[in-house]
Amino acid sequence: MTENRADENAAPRRETARFCPSAQPSLGNSLVLGTVNRLGEEASVTLLEHPVKVTEGTILAFAGSQIRPTDVFRFAAPCEQCGCNNWSGSTCRVAEKLVQILPSVGSELPRCKLRSVCQWFAQEGGAACMRCPQVQTDNASLEAALNSVAPASIPLATDTPVHR
Repeated sequence: MTENRADENAAPRRETARFCPSAQPSLGNSLVLGTVNRLGEEASVTLLEHPVKVTEGTILAFAGSQIRPTDVFRFAAPCEQCGCNNWSGSTCRVAEKLVQILPSVGSELPRCKLRSVCQWFAQEGGAACMRCPQVQTDNASLEAALNSVAPASIPLATDTPVHR
């Protein structure tokens, strides 16, 4: 009878890195996740069919401009967890609060190529996906709303942007 057990000489299994779906473009391994659409004060994000790797040219295109990359695009990057002011020690407080304050955008999950590695989805499930298209990184109104929600754990840092 053969015993079914893992090969002791095999490399340890590495957990897949989770991605923050509202990151800064300057973070390593960033992707353009979508485009920001503005109608007055309202913003929505149209997710790209295939996220695109951020290059030096992506960042340089905005150099010297008053338009920030996050005014035009939504970026994703590997979740920094303990390196992020929004990490509680075990969860992302942004995802936690988004599902509390934003309404759902529809009845079906938006198409998203990031979902399988998304921190928000891993943590909050489809509820986060149903709110994700409303999130514009570095949006002062959204940051104020997120900071006004009673914290479920540790409060958000108020002197830094909500989305790293």
